[in-house]
Amino acid sequence: MPSSFHTSLLKLFTTLLLITFCSLNVANATVPTSRTFKYINQGDFGEYTVEYLADYRVTPIYTFPFTVCFYNTTPNAFTLALRMGTKRSESIMRWVWEANRGRPVRENATLTFGKDGNLVLADADGTVAWQTATANKGVVGLNLLENGNLVLYDKKGKFIWQSFDHPTDTLLVGQALRSNGPNKLVSRTSISDGSEGPYSFVMEGRYYKLYYRTKNSPTSLLYYRSDEFGNGQGSLTNLKFYCNPETEQGYAFELGFTWDMKNSPSFGTHILARPKYNSIYSMLRVESDGNLKIYTYDENVDWGAWENTFKLFDGDDHESLCQLPKRCGSLGICEDNQCVSCPKPKGLLGWSKSCAPPVLPPCKTGGANVGFYKVVGVEHFMNSFTEGVGPMKLNDCRVKCSNDCKCLGFFYREESSKCLQVPELDALLDEKLAGFNARLDEKLADFKELKSEIMVGFRETLETLVSKKETAAANDTSSPKDLISDASRKLPSTTTAVAAEVGREASASSTKQQRPREAGGIKRIYMIEGWSFTDFSFQCFVLNLENGEETTLTISPASDKDRVAIHWNFSVVALGSIIYMIGGQCLTGRCPDGIGGGSGHPHPHVRYFDTCEPEKGWKLGVPMHTGRACPAAAVVDGKIYVIGGYLDLDLDWNNATDHNVFGECFDPKTNMWHPLTLPGGYEPIDYVHTQVPYVDPDGKKSILINTYENKETLYEYLLDEKKWRIADQTFKRSVNQGAILDHILYTIWGNAKNPLFGFDLILKQWIPVNVKLPNLNRLATSVFRSGSDKLCLVWHRLDKTRIGAGHSKYVKVECLELKLNKSVSAYGKLKLTASKESYHYFYVSTGSSRLIFLPM
Repeated sequence: MPSSFHTSLLKLFTTLLLITFCSLNVANATVPTSRTFKYINQGDFGEYTVEYLADYRVTPIYTFPFTVCFYNTTPNAFTLALRMGTKRSESIMRWVWEANRGRPVRENATLTFGKDGNLVLADADGTVAWQTATANKGVVGLNLLENGNLVLYDKKGKFIWQSFDHPTDTLLVGQALRSNGPNKLVSRTSISDGSEGPYSFVMEGRYYKLYYRTKNSPTSLLYYRSDEFGNGQGSLTNLKFYCNPETEQGYAFELGFTWDMKNSPSFGTHILARPKYNSIYSMLRVESDGNLKIYTYDENVDWGAWENTFKLFDGDDHESLCQLPKRCGSLGICEDNQCVSCPKPKGLLGWSKSCAPPVLPPCKTGGANVGFYKVVGVEHFMNSFTEGVGPMKLNDCRVKCSNDCKCLGFFYREESSKCLQVPELDALLDEKLAGFNARLDEKLADFKELKSEIMVGFRETLETLVSKKETAAANDTSSPKDLISDASRKLPSTTTAVAAEVGREASASSTKQQRPREAGGIKRIYMIEGWSFTDFSFQCFVLNLENGEETTLTISPASDKDRVAIHWNFSVVALGSIIYMIGGQCLTGRCPDGIGGGSGHPHPHVRYFDTCEPEKGWKLGVPMHTGRACPAAAVVDGKIYVIGGYLDLDLDWNNATDHNVFGECFDPKTNMWHPLTLPGGYEPIDYVHTQVPYVDPDGKKSILINTYENKETLYEYLLDEKKWRIADQTFKRSVNQGAILDHILYTIWGNAKNPLFGFDLILKQWIPVNVKLPNLNRLATSVFRSGSDKLCLVWHRLDKTRIGAGHSKYVKVECLELKLNKSVSAYGKLKLTASKESYHYFYVSTGSSRLIFLPM
């Protein structure tokens, strides 16, 4: 036998032996017993605030500032996740990675790390919900690294598995998207639903892109594309989220991406933000609304530790909010970051959440029973990246959409004759925003300057369609064959013209600059000091519920003639952008009229300031007929209604004794106060607790009042008829304040374990609202309506651990938004429930012990 054969055989045997030996080494490598564990999802929930208003339980797996936890947003449906933030800080803690996304486990689920090196999450019945699939692969230990990477490693320290290879909706510093690995992030479905949502952040070609997934399209729809990386060649290989100091001194840090490319020598950095502190604990996330944000955690502060250091769609420095697909729900015209109108067949209406395309009956391929209405001068979010197909005629474009059951409308360019079909309408951009995306190539940039129109399709029965044709032929001689009704392009104003001042001066700037309340709910809360230690100035705190920021305004008299020291017990309302402070009492010895004694007396003064121009200070307006302290006040149909309060009946304020002093109404058109009639059985000195505007089932507008002295009865003042009637004689409760949604008056009342109640104004009965609330300061809780189906609860309490300069103290202000639900039990009983939508808190330094909240 040739020697070469023996040599080859020996080499083969040696190779087989080495492979077998190595395999045995890996198989024999096991996790030491001291490193194995089994954690059971049971016990008390954590007490600190976390994202999504979740309940959570911590595990012992912890490395500052990261902790592995079980959390849930719905009962008995838990996700194993990584939390960022510490209990030392009073700031919210955020979720940065999830293991069993979309596959929740229940109570008593287990997380096990066994000797075989496999990390397994099993439900209570033993069903495996998630695992690392690393059994018998040489794993000897588990570690949570300082950068938030959860790793399983072998005896040489090599990572066999790491959470950085399995991102969900978030990247941590040092984590990357790769062409040969994970290349995208996928949003949550919603705050309460952590399963994969419709938005994705994708590294693709020489760009990173944002996509929107819809059931009406087989492919996701592009709504953002970055600048092109590189020199026009190759494609991105890695996109790593990084943080580096800009200087050796570390005065500022860069946050962004490092990148390199395949088939191209190009590489570099892409800076997104430059915080002025160490930003190593930052996270980049694609949000459930499609926005891309960076949150940065500052470990050196106790509260307010999180900052939103970058927002792609910010409506200012970067992209317009109108470019977000669902900015206006399923349909709406968006202008200057606001949803301003709802396109309907007969024209443009004011936008609300109910704005939607026509409901389409079942569609059959080639469906001929389709009509359209036209809206001129708008863009779709897809227009920035595609011009459609063509050239083709308008009618061909219409037919093409008619024959496609998933086409909800089409854009047709008259100049280029291009046709773009869209499976979703969503937010339509006003055409003056066209061309704002500078990243388009020249052809598309020119294209965006052209006139466009969208044809919104709706399917009808053949009989209706024929009727429309006949009507169109009779009424429209210019185009008898077109089933198109032109909607006026004139957009409604986003402001409401109201008289700006309670006084003889009219402020034109106030009328122009008003900030309207958005239909989506409360965005800002103005908190005004209910009394002040200074003689003439007071502080107003603007609490922004969108970004968590607080702005402090000091409002001083506009002139010497406005210097009136009314220090406390006034009421506050807003009319447009103007905030009015009505009535109040002076402090002992500081009365502007030289009257002393006791704790001061009620005054009729009215002060006001413009929230758009707070630097101009507050002014005195037309006084009421009667001095009032703690009156109930409300705005209805552009008028201010003031009722009750502690009244000044001893002073002759504008001949107050000649008037019925129980209530007054200010009409800004006439610039005068008018008395209201007195409800029967009431004395003028009654202190009114509740004053809530209401529209009853018959469409009658009214104001509801309830007083401390006569809590049995709920009265109703009919605005059109200018008279009182009894709404209910078995009300039996004295409530401080409330809000009405769908004929239910919601309020905080009593010492019940759950203090939120609803009073059905039709059935005339109290119903508890089933919701788990935090520890409220019930005497200082305000209840506001937020949008069409939500309540916003706002309360404050003194934080005795923080003391400011002089008389100032720190107050913690908390804001909780609840989504309300009505249902009927099997026995026909009405049930009210609520779920937590959002939570915010602020720390404010103020010398006032009484704070008044006003949503704007």
